[in-house]
Amino acid sequence: MDFLIKMNDKAKKNILDLNYNKYLQYKITSIIVAATYLFAVAIALITKQLKLDSYIQMTVLAILSIVVLTPCIYFIINSNKHLKRILNIIIKLE
Repeated sequence: MDFLIKMNDKAKKNILDLNYNKYLQYKITSIIVAATYLFAVAIALITKQLKLDSYIQMTVLAILSIVVLTPCIYFIINSNKHLKRILNIIIKLE
């Protein structure tokens, strides 16, 4: 964000707002994907489409869970960090 040093406060705030919205969208999308995945797994378990005693099904479920939930958690944590930093910068501008 070094390029923000030479701009006036209004332009800086607009760029920071755009970045804030970008990271907020990442966070919301990650939460939606994770929640949808967890609801789908819960429904599959409730309706007995997934059997807890089947090692193959549980292995596939574990691998899919890692593939889906790990990026979601990463994006949520990373977005939180960026959102807090951007808010602090915006507060200092005003």
